[in-house]
Amino acid sequence: KDFVGEALIVAADQINLSREKKDSAVPRVEFSPKQCITFAKINLKSAHKAGPDIDRALRNLKFGLSFLRDASKTINYWKEHYNLSLSLSEEYAHAMFKGGDSSEIIECVNEIIDNARCLEDSCKAYEVLILALYSSGKKLMAVDQALTILRKLNYPFPSQVDRQLTTDAMETTREFMTGLSIDDLIYYPLMTDELSIQTMKIMDVSLMTFYKAAPALLPLLVSQMIE
Repeated sequence: KDFVGEALIVAADQINLSREKKDSAVPRVEFSPKQCITFAKINLKSAHKAGPDIDRALRNLKFGLSFLRDASKTINYWKEHYNLSLSLSEEYAHAMFKGGDSSEIIECVNEIIDNARCLEDSCKAYEVLILALYSSGKKLMAVDQALTILRKLNYPFPSQVDRQLTTDAMETTREFMTGLSIDDLIYYPLMTDELSIQTMKIMDVSLMTFYKAAPALLPLLVSQMIE
């Protein structure tokens, strides 16, 4: 039995109760920036222990971000606690999408993109953004966001696609795969470059979006993925 995990969940619940005092006669508990950062970390760890309980994970992540923002009254939490800020924000955005709550996804994703220190650190945010826009029926906006991040990743797509361009892309892919057997593909070296892996994930979540809202781009996307 995971006693440590259970203890973390209980600890997080007790800490978060201090933020839920609804009696105006009871003064709000104030914490130092150092305490706020500690409580943000506890909430993040508790969210990891939530398993399939998305509601609990959302609750912990939301409180974790709340403590981080309280700490920002005296410090820039993205600057001073970058990894913690990135982890909380990424996981909160992802949990909101899984839980069907899109109310704060755009704001959360934009905060990640604005504060990301490198392109890799913004990729997961773009993944969630593309999925959330597509799921909410904003398919053209999802395509625009996919094209934006793919362009940043050095995979630009043309604004206009004609039959010749599509034919050339498919021919290039066919030539690339000439002589490769099924076994060759099965035992092909695994991708290890982190940026390439992130790029493939972006392309993967973009497949359905392109299929529904930008079908002319789909063959180009598939060719890029294969190559």
